Amino acid sequence: IAQYSALADIQGNPYIEEACMRVAELSYDKQEYRTALYYFQRMSEVASSNSKRTTALLGMLRCGSNIADKSTVLDVATRLLDEPALDSVVRNEALYCRAKAHLEDQQYGLALVDLTPVAKEVRTAQGAEAKYLLATCYYHLEAMDMAEQEIMAFTQKQTSHQYWLAKSLILLADINIERKELFQAKQYLLALKNNYRTQDDIHSTIEEKLQHIAQLEIQQTTDTAQIQQL
Repeated sequence: IAQYSALADIQGNPYIEEACMRVAELSYDKQEYRTALYYFQRMSEVASSNSKRTTALLGMLRCGSNIADKSTVLDVATRLLDEPALDSVVRNEALYCRAKAHLEDQQYGLALVDLTPVAKEVRTAQGAEAKYLLATCYYHLEAMDMAEQEIMAFTQKQTSHQYWLAKSLILLADINIERKELFQAKQYLLALKNNYRTQDDIHSTIEEKLQHIAQLEIQQTTDTAQIQQL
């Protein structure tokens, strides 16, 4: 890395593009993301072709994501999406990363726009998560019917990424809780509990939701009894 770095720092060096790329890639592989970001940025400035600039911008985007640099992600993703003849896989990655940055700012409308094309392909992990996040955006925008439609559409698609489908079904239970349809919410959670086999945080989330519903049911029963006494 030191030799390539020294080469990259020589002004007017005809091999500066290749040197920057090598330092950036080696630094990225070592998870030295800030160093990699610097050299990917320099590579983007001296790129000799659209494809090389796209490679540099994609490297910057991934570095920004890994160090949770939201401003870099938003800026670079937008620049990347302006690149001519952008590959669909790279386009979806840029949209996905920008959507996640928007979600951090609770910009659900903006995130929704970016997630929509990514969520069309749920056979990829990115697409499956995007489908869940799309429903989440509608939920936060209080568009419960749209959120439910996205989730029900998800259940009809073939995906091996069951974690995001399970998260979506938990969100469907939340939608029913918001509608005060506690019985239906409980049924979704119990069905998921009986059918979800992977050992991860889904199980603990289900239990938390079921406990919350039990508390709501007690409150509902108490409220009903008080009304009847009036």
